[in-house]
Amino acid sequence: MKIYIPSIVQDLKLFYGELLYDIASFPNIPAHLAALAKYMYKGVKQKQPVIFTEISNYHKDYLGKKDTINPATFTLADCQQTIANEYGFPNWESVEQLGNLQYDFQFERAVNLLLAGDLDALQQLITSFPYLLTATSLYGHQATLLHYAGSNGVEFWRQQVPMNLPAITSYLLEAGADKNATMKVYGGDFDTYALLVSSAHPKAAGILEEMELMLNRRFR
Repeated sequence: MKIYIPSIVQDLKLFYGELLYDIASFPNIPAHLAALAKYMYKGVKQKQPVIFTEISNYHKDYLGKKDTINPATFTLADCQQTIANEYGFPNWESVEQLGNLQYDFQFERAVNLLLAGDLDALQQLITSFPYLLTATSLYGHQATLLHYAGSNGVEFWRQQVPMNLPAITSYLLEAGADKNATMKVYGGDFDTYALLVSSAHPKAAGILEEMELMLNRRFR
């Protein structure tokens, strides 16, 4: 399946590697996010451009200001704040409050299948675990599978567009996904349609019009 992957997303995946996916190696969600923050800190010290871009997209004090990031003074706590914001939490304390909460591995697998454009495997998984249609991410943004189809507001590295996204989205809706569900992002609550039309990625992938037509028939 052909997938449109923005260059920044490609660079993030190259930098973090398997750390993004190997969630089973960690005892809980805070431990995984802490590892990501430490790896980000390493990238800051290495002056990795992709990490400065990531920070300038999420850290409240550096939004749109990547040129002002000073590797000498940017701390691990700053990296923790950035990761917390990227994953939908207001601060690192909110991440720590999750305690020993473990990942929903079936939900994470479903998200990865969706973003890989593997509709057949996604259908099989949802048939086995129907709750996935209305389940929400355990991250702070509380996104559903349908929200991940909006290519906006979720984890930076997951903002990619499989070319069969309209077919995947149509399947989710027909199978019972909540079209009115909202996720917490950008200081408010947004549904999939609102996220989709404000995202640059579906347009760059060349499927925005098809997605809009399909979602308009179902949402409006």
